[in-house]
Amino acid sequence: MICCVLSESILTVRYKNTHRRKAVQKAFLQSHIRIHTVEKRFKCDAAFSQKVSLQSHIRIHTGEKRFKCEICDACFSQKPSLQSHIRIHTGEKRFKCEICDNAFSQKASLQSHIRIHTGEKRFKCEICDAAFSQKPSLQSHIRIHTQLMKSGSSSHIRIHTGEKPFKCEICDAAFSQNACFTVTYLNRLRKNAVQL
Repeated sequence: MICCVLSESILTVRYKNTHRRKAVQKAFLQSHIRIHTVEKRFKCDAAFSQKVSLQSHIRIHTGEKRFKCEICDACFSQKPSLQSHIRIHTGEKRFKCEICDNAFSQKASLQSHIRIHTGEKRFKCEICDAAFSQKPSLQSHIRIHTQLMKSGSSSHIRIHTGEKPFKCEICDAAFSQNACFTVTYLNRLRKNAVQL
């Protein structure tokens, strides 16, 4: 595939040397120019050297799903996606962990699992900076924050922010939760009363 930006003189030579290809080249050039203009059917910058690869890729954008699982009727736009899906039904686990011998039907599942061994924690909570090796663990953690925010549990949130609004008048102790303040304050009052 030759880019029109670089091939203007090459196409001119082709037009002069081979008149019967003129219509084909013009159609190709017009089609290719659409890559560089706003005449795109899909908002995608992918480019392919083979027509079959392009046709397969276009199915992602159109939503066409020609490949159907005969077991559960799930449909896929790409044949490799169907083949990967079928391994779930067959129980085939081609991807083995070299550290603990666990096996997985999906390569992505193995890659996620390996992060447990390496200690890599790619998934970080934007609320409290907790980090997790697996995305479902982060999602579960975020649900805790969401539930606490819905319930209005500002005392729990203060644990993360470090805010300590409850201050003792006798000493300089400060607390994020009123219950901790009350218990400590009363214990100190009792202690001071005993010493007097």
